[in-house]
Amino acid sequence: MSDGKMWEIEDGFFSGGVGTICGVDEAGRGPLAGPVYAAAVILPPHLDIPGLTDSKKLTDKKRRELFPIIQEQAIAYGIGFATEKEIDEINILQATFLAMERALGKLAVKPDLVLIDGNREKNFGIPVKTVVKGDSLSANIAAASVLLVSLDGYDGSTTLTAVMATFNNIGPGLGLCGPAGNFAFFSPFAKVILCLDMLLGRLELYPMLVLLMPSTWRKK
Repeated sequence: MSDGKMWEIEDGFFSGGVGTICGVDEAGRGPLAGPVYAAAVILPPHLDIPGLTDSKKLTDKKRRELFPIIQEQAIAYGIGFATEKEIDEINILQATFLAMERALGKLAVKPDLVLIDGNREKNFGIPVKTVVKGDSLSANIAAASVLLVSLDGYDGSTTLTAVMATFNNIGPGLGLCGPAGNFAFFSPFAKVILCLDMLLGRLELYPMLVLLMPSTWRKK
């Protein structure tokens, strides 16, 4: 048996006659942070995945361990996203719903009920229930949360030092992009961000911003 607390939400609906339940979570906030992603996951009822909880409470190592387990044991899962342009055009909330709709559309099995982490509902043509802090209370939402955070699957040391290294133009970082590694494994989107970091570092961004601030030239 699995951790009862992580299945309490689903159990309430199972006892009411609901069959297949899907958990949905999102990640990404606005055009400056890139696209907004959403994951939809349907787990077998009472599936025991040790350590499954809100992805933000998990270590990088644990998330990487859970990622393939969820992929392998889930009845179905889907990942969708909305682009920065779509966020600009329809706002972040509607773009989040769009990403969720696309994730749901990739499920091989249509759920009877969708549980969404948060307090904003959307009509997806399927019954929807929102669950505040759902990634800590629902096994299906927690699984969706883990999939999202583990999309790239790289540890915090690798990602953080990659940004620092490119922004400061100092060469290698740590972890996978350390002295014995390189940056080839990053996704195309991540590489674009790292290239922009290099340009901003070369242009001495902060001195430029200071020079352009009116207060710099205002007489005191």
